[in-house]
Amino acid sequence: MSSYLTFYLVPKGDDKKPLALISYSRNSDIYQAYYENVHPAFYGNGDEPNYTELTKDLSHYVVNELREDLNNYEKTHEAKIKALQALPKLEGEALEEYLQESSSGAEYINDLKDTLKFADFIDDVVTDLEFSDFEKVLINID
Repeated sequence: MSSYLTFYLVPKGDDKKPLALISYSRNSDIYQAYYENVHPAFYGNGDEPNYTELTKDLSHYVVNELREDLNNYEKTHEAKIKALQALPKLEGEALEEYLQESSSGAEYINDLKDTLKFADFIDDVVTDLEFSDFEKVLINID
């Protein structure tokens, strides 16, 4: 069974029905970042769905954790590449390991940067709610 993290916007005014903005499946980095750092409510089986309000503090926390993960991974990746480059001859298994580490590490760094971009976007939405037609951002997992 699939699981999705959904972001909702709640409009200002009389109609307070949350409007789904976007959903991410369980295997996405966005899902994992919010699941691990915010622990969103599960949608529920009753008549009323459950939500977690994404506050400025929670949103900032997710962004900061992602930035820290990215910085730590970049440093680790760079150190591995330098260590492999320092080997006397990059041949055979050493060359293969170097190429694999270089390629997969760069790909993972790009994935982290993409995840951070979306988290930054959501953080901007949450931070600037007072200037929009929405009063809050909600999330849940179904």
